[in-house]
Amino acid sequence: MLAAYAAKAGADPGRWSFVTGPVDAVTRAVVLGFKMSAAKVYSGANDYDVTHGDWFVLTDGAGGIRGYYPTDEQADFEKLVTDVERLEKEKR
Repeated sequence: MLAAYAAKAGADPGRWSFVTGPVDAVTRAVVLGFKMSAAKVYSGANDYDVTHGDWFVLTDGAGGIRGYYPTDEQADFEKLVTDVERLEKEKR
């Protein structure tokens, strides 16, 4: 299911990682790690979705959060790209 979502979104698997696993573990990673909201929302008798914040979180190689970026505006995406490029230069 997650692989289908990634393919539909056009995500290059060599550049993108999608998180999956037990709900409690994913919730801990999102809430405690990325400091974002997350919730398990039941959509049927034996089915549920996991909702979470809808912005990009830029992290460095040590897992430190470098920034949060909304997904609505092109300018926000361009800022993310600029910050990723800056982070890559810092790494060298």
